[in-house]
Amino acid sequence: MNEPATQNLAKLATNSVFGIGGGIALCAAGFVLKWLVQPAGLALGGVIVLLGLTGVFSGNSTDRKDGLMVTLTGGVLLCFFLGIGPVKNIAGTLLSVGSIISFAVGIWNGIRFLAGLNKRR
Repeated sequence: MNEPATQNLAKLATNSVFGIGGGIALCAAGFVLKWLVQPAGLALGGVIVLLGLTGVFSGNSTDRKDGLMVTLTGGVLLCFFLGIGPVKNIAGTLLSVGSIISFAVGIWNGIRFLAGLNKRR
C-alpha cells in the first residue's frame, strides 16, 4: 500500500487552511473597498503590502508565492484608494476572482489531505 508521507499531508493541510483563509481575507478586502474611507484604506493597503513583502523575501518558495499574492492584493487596494488607472474600476472584480480561486485551491488541498488520511487507515 502506498501511504502518503507525513510531510506531504502536513503541507496539504497547511495549504488548505491558508487557501481558505486567503479567500476569506480577499472577501474582506472587497468589503473594505465599499466601506472604508481613503486614509484607512491607504493604511490597510500599505500594511498588507508590507506583510506580503516579508513572504516575498522569504527563503521558502511557497512563502514567496503566497507573499506575492498578498502583496498584489495590497497593491490593488492602494491603487483603488489612490485612484490609479483602470485598477480603480476593476479592483472589486479582481478581489472577487482572487477570492474564488483561493477558496477553490484551499478546498482542493483539503480534499487531497482527507484522501491522504484515508489511505493511512
